Amino acid sequence: MTDENPASFKNYVWGRTDVIGAGATSLVYKAICQDSGSYVAVKVFNDQAKLRSNAIQSRELDLLHKINHENVVKLIDKDEQNSPQRYSLRLIVMEYCNGGSLATLIEEPENIYGLQQKEFLLVLKHITCGMNELHKLKIVHRDIKPNNILLQILPTGEHVYKLSDFGAARQVEMEDDQFTSICGTEEYLFPDVYERALINRNVQRSFRAGIDLWSTGVTLYHVATGMLPFRPIGGRHNRETMIKITKDKPSGFISGIQSQIDGQIEYSNKLPETCQLSKKLQELLIPMLAGLMENNYDLMLSFEKFFEISCHIYNLTFINVMSLDTCQIIELPFEKHEKLADLKRKIQIETKIEQSSQLIIYNNLLVDSLVNDSQTIETYPIMDKEHPCILFSLSGSLSGDNLEIIKSIPNIRCKQNPTQTAEIIAWSKETCGSIFYIKREIYLVTTIIELLKLSAIAFKSYMPEMKLKNQNLLHNFKSTIKSLETKIGIMDKLDDCLYKLNLTLKTTQNDCSYLDIKNDLKKYKDEISIYESEINYLTDKIGENENLEFLVQNSSLTCKWRSEADAYASTAKKIHDDFLQKKKEFRYRSDQERFEKSKFTEFKINNIIRTRDEAVKLYQEVIIVQFYDFYLRFEKWMSDLIKLHNDIMSVHQKLIECDKAITAPFDRIDASLDSKINNILELIIIKSNENSNSSIVKPINYSPVTPAATLSSGCSKGDSIDSRNTNERDDINNNSRYSNISVDSLVNTIRDFKLQAAEMEKVLDDNSSLLKYLQEQIQVGQVRNELKH
Repeated sequence: MTDENPASFKNYVWGRTDVIGAGATSLVYKAICQDSGSYVAVKVFNDQAKLRSNAIQSRELDLLHKINHENVVKLIDKDEQNSPQRYSLRLIVMEYCNGGSLATLIEEPENIYGLQQKEFLLVLKHITCGMNELHKLKIVHRDIKPNNILLQILPTGEHVYKLSDFGAARQVEMEDDQFTSICGTEEYLFPDVYERALINRNVQRSFRAGIDLWSTGVTLYHVATGMLPFRPIGGRHNRETMIKITKDKPSGFISGIQSQIDGQIEYSNKLPETCQLSKKLQELLIPMLAGLMENNYDLMLSFEKFFEISCHIYNLTFINVMSLDTCQIIELPFEKHEKLADLKRKIQIETKIEQSSQLIIYNNLLVDSLVNDSQTIETYPIMDKEHPCILFSLSGSLSGDNLEIIKSIPNIRCKQNPTQTAEIIAWSKETCGSIFYIKREIYLVTTIIELLKLSAIAFKSYMPEMKLKNQNLLHNFKSTIKSLETKIGIMDKLDDCLYKLNLTLKTTQNDCSYLDIKNDLKKYKDEISIYESEINYLTDKIGENENLEFLVQNSSLTCKWRSEADAYASTAKKIHDDFLQKKKEFRYRSDQERFEKSKFTEFKINNIIRTRDEAVKLYQEVIIVQFYDFYLRFEKWMSDLIKLHNDIMSVHQKLIECDKAITAPFDRIDASLDSKINNILELIIIKSNENSNSSIVKPINYSPVTPAATLSSGCSKGDSIDSRNTNERDDINNNSRYSNISVDSLVNTIRDFKLQAAEMEKVLDDNSSLLKYLQEQIQVGQVRNELKH
């Protein structure tokens, strides 16, 4: 504040030139609170405002007193005179929003094609929340537009948008209550209001609260695209065409444009190609905009429905996925409760890549290992455009023919070769905005190049994990085969033992001829040897494919290209700002004429043209050409790697099938082994019954030995069958080892032998000798009647 004669109210002070807003009945100043040092906004009413009725003058103040919401500007203080004869509101003090208005934001050259998605969703959320609060208080704003939505930038950098300017607002009892007074800004007016206010037709028509919904729809379209939805040739001056566009608009359409004088109106139910929002968000947004901008109250969305749809949209979580097939970054919307299965399903719908062929990697990790199936999307790490998931298709090779990365540069949407001040400024804004558009595309292409490099590294990082899985599977399969061989060896030894003891067991359904199993076992061993050789060969091939030199060749170039794009945008922005500053300095018509004819202006115009040409050349003739060269090398490298991956996965699948196939013979051997041991015990009982009247001869020098001790004396699982055969031959003369074992202990040992079938390998030698000893005891009639129990 530099004024020598500042204005003040209480402890608020402001300069006469510190105007930050203007209306028909007031000026808004940026003021400072002398007590706290913080800024406030002071709205000072002019003499015309004081001519209004007491009720109208006090209405804005009364409404602000009722509202207390973070998305509505707050009332701080007021200066009013309330005499019996006349009420006069001199000024009101409100919170100051340091980010300016939403209109200022979308007028910036970088936003001429609309806000970026993250900021747009924030605007949508805050407008909706502010309007919802007004709706609860039965307040109709009647002048919703970007100029009346202010931005507060918090110390944390967070953006908060707030509804402001309640000079036209009023309170209604019901949503369909009608009123006849006219307020608002013409581009955002509901058609009936526009027709009555600006064309003076249907002067008796009344209006409803739904006019706020129409204005909100126009505002959101403007914020999303940088353009108004309804545009006649001549703009504001062509009011007859404007009312025709809005009144004749078919239901479900969201824009109408007249491109030439007396030309046809082109209606559309889509957002323009230059819109910065993702396609999926546009698909959700368009029906809502169409419902807001219905020129028939009966077809228009209700406030409740608008709040419901808007809330659904801004609460979505967006996950970015880069598909290597097209080099596109796809932005997919998810509700917070959705899970990994929903992610894969939506990827399949969007890319036509079957879920079984999807390999999704994030930050060098498989998404399947990063998150679990029950984990909700809202708990996932941030997957934005700079850090998306990378989608590999395992069902086919990459092809440069599928690329969808190149976008055309929008044409300048205003008069070329401008001569008037307004034309020059509009042209510089459009041209500067076009350069910012090119800058964003350069950033996108360079981001994709970096993501391609990351995808190669990520895939390489995944390959050792896959190799380890195969090695583990091989190890487990070999262990299964070895265990099966051991169990077959046990069966052979038991049969041999029974044969030598001249014992015959009854046949059961669990008994099996394991000759076929032995043949299968040989087949599995042969197959596993082949698969192991294939895996070793393929992993060696992966090692040969580790040359990533071409991936780092463009690393410095991407930084250089971005720096050049930044420089072009900065140069263009400075020229545009210079033009705006010159316009502010005009005092007389002659100043404007000198500006329009000056060498300074001509030089600046030529400079911005040259800057745009250089930006276009960098994008189209350098970056895109080098991108295709890079992608062709990447395509061959990655296609070879994916083929190797698929070959390994084919072997992996065969291993899994073999592992499943070997389960059946393994179970049959287990069942047969268990059956054989049960039969041996039954044979013991039968023999004991036959000799129940025989006298029992107790073993000499009885010394109890626990079953556990007896069972633990066998060979280990890893011992070879040959070594156990050697032990068996030695057991023929070892019956004396059991001369001091009681029959009870012996029976318990046999029962433990059955229950511990899984430990047969380590107890085989001792128990085969036990069986022989038991048979001798039975034959000489030394088994007691207690065996029955």
